Amino acid sequence: MSQFSSAVGPGAARTACQNHPQTAAVERCAGCAEAFCHNCIVEMQGVKYCGKCKVMGLKAQPMLALARIPCKEATESMSMALGGLAAVFGSIFCLAIPLLLGGIGLEITAMSKCSQARKMIAADPRLTGGEKATIGLVLGIIGCAMAVVVAMLAMLAHAH
Repeated sequence: MSQFSSAVGPGAARTACQNHPQTAAVERCAGCAEAFCHNCIVEMQGVKYCGKCKVMGLKAQPMLALARIPCKEATESMSMALGGLAAVFGSIFCLAIPLLLGGIGLEITAMSKCSQARKMIAADPRLTGGEKATIGLVLGIIGCAMAVVVAMLAMLAHAH
């Protein structure tokens, strides 16, 4: 099984072969990262290539190793989550409800961006940033939980 087979094949969303649109793809080319059916993929030295990229297999230079693209949505997710945490912490010290609401909004947006980034990274193995997306999700969850606690404490303080 290739390093890209998680994005195509059984259990994944149906991806069509680049050369045969009516045929399901089973592997991704190590050179171009495009999806292909079993008839269009050749294995060379344990690495799967499409017809156009098999020359790289002969030279032992997969393009994919060189062509890594940062996923901007993953970076945005992490940045928004950090900003949201800062707003939630700021609302604790300033007792500012608008700041708290802004923090919650940033955390929710960060979690949405995380979901978008993960889908993009799964669809294109050249994209990097899965770790940033995960950090954005975790910080978003922590920020929302903190916001709920802060809001409850504020309500209790006003009740007394």
